Amino acid sequence: MSDFLSFRTIALFAFLLFLLFEVSAQTQSLKGKVISKQTGEEIPFAHIYLPESGKGAIAGLKGDFELALPMALPEQVLLRVSCLGFKDAELSWSIGSGFLEIALEEEFLDLQGVEIRPEDPVALLRAAALNIPKNYGSDSAFIQGYYRNSAMLDNKALRYTEAFIDIIQPPYELHDAEQDLVGDSIHVREVRTKPTEFEDWKVQLMTPFENNTYQFLFRDVARDFTSSVQREMFISNYHFELEDRVSIEGRPAYKISLQPKTNHKYAIWSGHLYLDVETLAYVKIDFISTEKAFKKLKSQAAFILVSNLYKFHYKAGEWREVIQSKFDGERWVLDEINSSKVFEISSKPRGMDHAPLVYTLHFKADKKSQVPANYSKPFLSNDIGQANTYFQENYDSEFWVAFDQSRGVETKEVYGFKEVSPDQKPYEFSRLDTLKGALTPLRTAYDVGFYHLDVEVFPEEEVIAGSSLIRFKVIESTDKIQVDLYSQMQIDSILYQSQALDFSREHDAVTVRFPESLKRDSTEEIQVYFRGRPLDFDPQIPMYASFLWTQDANDHPWIQAICQGYGASGWWPNKDHLSDEPDSARISIIHPADLVSIANGRKVGEYSLGNGKTRTSWAVSYPINNYNLILYLGNYETLKGQLVGLEGTMAFEMDVLKDHVAIGEKKKSQVQPVLDSFEKYFGPYPFPRDGIRFVDAPHAMEHQSAVALGTEFFTEEEKDWEEYTNENFAKGWIPAQLLLHEFAHEWWGNSLSCTDNAELWIHEAFATYAESLFLEDRYGYESAQIYLNSMRTEMKHETPLIGEFGLNHIHYDIGDMYTKGALFLDALRKLAGDEVWFAYLKELQTTFRHQSITSQDLEELLSERTGQDLSLLFQHYLHEKELPKLEYYVKSQDGKTTLFYRLDKDLGAVKIPVVLNTISKKEVKIYPTMEWQDLSLDVDSAENFKFDESSFLLEYSKITAIP
Repeated sequence: MSDFLSFRTIALFAFLLFLLFEVSAQTQSLKGKVISKQTGEEIPFAHIYLPESGKGAIAGLKGDFELALPMALPEQVLLRVSCLGFKDAELSWSIGSGFLEIALEEEFLDLQGVEIRPEDPVALLRAAALNIPKNYGSDSAFIQGYYRNSAMLDNKALRYTEAFIDIIQPPYELHDAEQDLVGDSIHVREVRTKPTEFEDWKVQLMTPFENNTYQFLFRDVARDFTSSVQREMFISNYHFELEDRVSIEGRPAYKISLQPKTNHKYAIWSGHLYLDVETLAYVKIDFISTEKAFKKLKSQAAFILVSNLYKFHYKAGEWREVIQSKFDGERWVLDEINSSKVFEISSKPRGMDHAPLVYTLHFKADKKSQVPANYSKPFLSNDIGQANTYFQENYDSEFWVAFDQSRGVETKEVYGFKEVSPDQKPYEFSRLDTLKGALTPLRTAYDVGFYHLDVEVFPEEEVIAGSSLIRFKVIESTDKIQVDLYSQMQIDSILYQSQALDFSREHDAVTVRFPESLKRDSTEEIQVYFRGRPLDFDPQIPMYASFLWTQDANDHPWIQAICQGYGASGWWPNKDHLSDEPDSARISIIHPADLVSIANGRKVGEYSLGNGKTRTSWAVSYPINNYNLILYLGNYETLKGQLVGLEGTMAFEMDVLKDHVAIGEKKKSQVQPVLDSFEKYFGPYPFPRDGIRFVDAPHAMEHQSAVALGTEFFTEEEKDWEEYTNENFAKGWIPAQLLLHEFAHEWWGNSLSCTDNAELWIHEAFATYAESLFLEDRYGYESAQIYLNSMRTEMKHETPLIGEFGLNHIHYDIGDMYTKGALFLDALRKLAGDEVWFAYLKELQTTFRHQSITSQDLEELLSERTGQDLSLLFQHYLHEKELPKLEYYVKSQDGKTTLFYRLDKDLGAVKIPVVLNTISKKEVKIYPTMEWQDLSLDVDSAENFKFDESSFLLEYSKITAIP
């Protein structure tokens, strides 16, 4: 079924309306449990009502309830209890008699003359699907009702909302193809919410269930079953059995049980479906999650990463959904929704050990009708699920006071939304950014040739300690230089020729002073001893990280250095600027002996230290930028093989968590085709001596010769290359896209590198563009164009592709570097022509192999090869936020149509190819400039031609008259 039954709620962390816990001013309460008299099982969502006070309660997932009592009551009180599928009950209770257990009898109905064969449950489900339009309506329905949603964590209010809402249900229509279903829309009538008792935004981030209306729109079984694809997928995952004939709202109904089939990925529920006998309508579901559902939640890559990062762990979990419809004489309409989720949470920093996290959701319909004429209410969109905007605009205190009084409750609590925001770093530049990004004489005076990073990792304490040997050539005579290390890490000493040097620190910049000036052209080395906790990963800020301390699904330490953007100085001492790469490097790692460490290059040594620890060393034999010099630590197993490249056979390894060995073996076969394509377009693999290695890691990253693919590559279901279609290309390649993108960085970003973070677009745009070239090589030009052009809607145009130089500029919206950057490269291809363009890509790789490059280098070489001055073109696309516009005006007269067109920006004397197509499928190519041009078209009106907007990266703007 759709999001609800296929449980995308869990994979995507679910969304749902507002959340509340109900608070009463009363001091007495009745606690109890509702169970089945026949089976003894708990009955969730039973209604317990106290007529004398007008108060009531709804039992939770385990059948537990608590009913607040007024101060003045007789010794004996009457309780009424009801639940669909069970007989109503009345009983008396003595004040002060303690915990009350209420047993309800199931409401069975004997249907005479009905013979059910073993295969009938599935046949009934399919027959009921065909009746959906008749049973639920082929026109729109309008439902008003009361909504209450609450979340409690460790017995404190996390989120709480009540609302009266309008639901507009569109018509029910059957369809055979899989497609996006049209869901209900929800409109606010009245709303109130209570402030959270948690100021920690990380708690809010880690508890996203039911915090938005989005999933409320998908709790509709009938809507799901209008799709034959989703219906059959659901049916194929479960065993069904016709158990009984029962009474639902006084009408006979089939009670059909379902149990998950073994080894079916999406079978995560057990419970019952109820079908009305007369109409064969889906009238009720009662589902409870299986253990697989909770495991599915915990296995999500993002969940593993963030829960460990924020030290917030889900230890157990279970939830239940009961959804029912009601017959109004003509159709079945949504009547009630009850949902409960119960988790156990542990979080040492917050003092939680198996603390309860409880969500409850209740909706009860009040009025049902057709949509009123001229109905106008604001749509409750996804971004205001916590009710802040709607609370401020719609809260009517008099309405809610009257509502509380009708239920015998006195309104005393202050309602209002409390904003809980992430501790985001400011994007304004500071002295820190200048010290990290500027090439002052303290940096240009020396050139690093070699690093030896020797570090010990302490997983339990989440700290590291070690030394960084920096060997460098003196470019200009100097008695001091700058190295860099995160300010919260400690430097114990800096040695030069066995003597300790004086040093001072300002933010991350460490000024090292020598006893006398170093001679020009001499080769020197220092060794920096350091320790501490590296800069934490912050998912709220692009490229703000240096170290990930996490655990795998089996709670083994799983650690990764990841420092693109902020820089390698976030965890080890170095000259942290992209303009200076060492010619070679060595990484030695001391780590617990039961874990495996991985770094760049080739393993050159491993031996036991005899104290439960192992020392492993790796050597890099090529230049490498600092953010690529890294380590991994985890419960790894190495899968070995060979790959054949243009320069011969190379060693190939894939390091995977031991749980991922089987899927790793399958995915190894994907690498050779990608290598073949990339070498075809870019030339030989740049680091053959160090081999090709991919690593199963929490976060995907292009670490040279030890590329991190991200754990989603090894855990998500994967299709064979041949199963992809053009539709799939346009939707993205996850996880296949990870392999294409990160492997492409070996050419674009690792071998050919930028000199300043301001030009990081060079790395990301070329790697994204490379994804499309693989598709083109394997599936053809049109497939690649579909993939590329699907990125057009993702461009934001909020910042230029090139940032500020000399400031380590990483704090901006980075998305356009990938999408707009790749589309800009595609436009350059169309301008240059294929022969020149593909020769240009290879020439870049040979000319600048293992070197750094600037955008100007790219532009000058392409200008030379095309014979066109592309300087203004590069200037605009890289330094301006908005695209150039092609403005056009169409004049149709006497059966003739004339197109007038121009560019709104001066891009120089460049032949920009723009294609337009006529109704006769005749293709016309024009070359716009800033000057107005005109073209007579063989069409009789403007409707009979259109621009091929994918022919060049422009904004196409029709105007009403020529200025």
